[in-house]
Amino acid sequence: MYRVLIAEDEVFVRLGIKMSVEWEKMDMQVIADAANGQQAWDIYEKERPDIILTDIKMPVMDGMTLIRRIRERDKETRIVILSCLEEFQLVREAISMGVSDYILKLTMTPEDMEKILQKVRTELEAIRGSRKEQGEVSAEEKKRVLLDFIYYDSYDMENVKRRLERLALPFEKKNLLMAVLEVDNYGKLQSRFKDEYGLLVSSAISNVLNELIGEYGNGFLVEEKETSYIIIAEHGKYTQKAEAERAFAQFLTKIQKTLRLYFQTSVTIGCSQMFDGYESLRTMYRQCRFCLSGKFFHGGGELLLYSTERKRDHLAAVKEAMEKLYEENGRQERIQAYAETGLEMYRKSSDQESMARFFKNLVGEEVNHMAMEKQKQFDLSGEYVQRMDRAENLDQLLEIFHDLHYELYVDPDTRKMNKTVASIMQYISTHYAENMPLEQIAEEVELSPNYICSLFKKETGINLYQYIMEFRINRAKELLLSTNLKSYEIAAKTGFADESYFSRSFKKVTGQSPVEFRRSVFHKEE
Repeated sequence: MYRVLIAEDEVFVRLGIKMSVEWEKMDMQVIADAANGQQAWDIYEKERPDIILTDIKMPVMDGMTLIRRIRERDKETRIVILSCLEEFQLVREAISMGVSDYILKLTMTPEDMEKILQKVRTELEAIRGSRKEQGEVSAEEKKRVLLDFIYYDSYDMENVKRRLERLALPFEKKNLLMAVLEVDNYGKLQSRFKDEYGLLVSSAISNVLNELIGEYGNGFLVEEKETSYIIIAEHGKYTQKAEAERAFAQFLTKIQKTLRLYFQTSVTIGCSQMFDGYESLRTMYRQCRFCLSGKFFHGGGELLLYSTERKRDHLAAVKEAMEKLYEENGRQERIQAYAETGLEMYRKSSDQESMARFFKNLVGEEVNHMAMEKQKQFDLSGEYVQRMDRAENLDQLLEIFHDLHYELYVDPDTRKMNKTVASIMQYISTHYAENMPLEQIAEEVELSPNYICSLFKKETGINLYQYIMEFRINRAKELLLSTNLKSYEIAAKTGFADESYFSRSFKKVTGQSPVEFRRSVFHKEE
């Protein structure tokens, strides 16, 4: 059965398409619908549908961007455009990117839609028939079958085994080991590479991993999402289980070192025990995920083996974090009473994920208590809630708590420069010569653009854009006085797009053009 995704911002159009087509008769199933291009992209990444029906003009991400991104990854998914008359030029451009067909929303009928879907189904059957003749199955289909089996308990085991065997996966059934890799602090990595949609970074990481797996042999890579990857490897050549597990651990350590070398980022890896048979893949995946939940307690960059991680006691890390909370707000009895419940729960179940959620809730409770105690409406709490949700470990969570405590309890007239503002200033001082969009600065400090503008103005009394401009102008003044560089050269070295914009900005801030400024200073010295 072919899997269909509908991307359309008008809810009645989405419902109309879903209700008017006899999907089962077409051997199709609508697996999801999306109200904008970003939602559609997220669903595509997870589900890899066979057919996508998409509008062109949608909020957040438009249909053209969605099509372009899909085609960079995948040439086989069939795409049908839902268009309006005035969008014909865009339709022509989309067809040049490999779109199967288009249909006018205002005049479409169920018969028109079924006719186009029949054409698309014929195209998909031809693709699958070609694969069958050549004895080949695309890597994407292999990944999709594996992920479906790993994620969902409802799959019939015998059916899955037949599908996996038919796909001719590049590993045998015996002596299997699995690892799940998580890229730490992915947002900062994405920002560093100026990769807005994550395509460059994830593609580059996949290429490096595939190359390393090729050297190791008998392995298969599944890109789970842009921040995590699954590696499954067969170790039939080893006679001893311990020898195979040691070799795989060394291979995973090599991956960590290589990614740190090329991307200057750490990777946390959870590794399963050894199993035989495809039916064990789900168990192996759960073991890997269990290991990775330990990242919350001990930080990233570790290789976490299930054989040792299941025996690891995280209570010491939790108690240390509790001590830091005591020191921060002085309410030891309140926190200790609340925390003992969570610690007892953990002692009984050793459920790491539940304990991580519990600790986040504890911090959230303390935030609410502090705000009530100060009788203060904390209008920035939404930003901190987002940061707490994104926190990858205890240290990050405690840092957020510290920032909140600082905002609520320290007198604004006497406190030192806000740590976030100081970080922003430091970032500007080292990146002023580059194109420096506000979103990039916000990503560096893990806050929203609107929030950092508000915070910066509150702390310094000047607008963030004004600060950046004045910083660049001051640097330009230094270069004008200490070098013989021409204006266009100084413009390039201080982050201005061109000489004309540099000259206008310089005069607006100083009252003089760059040439006049240089002459006036040297004239005074004479």
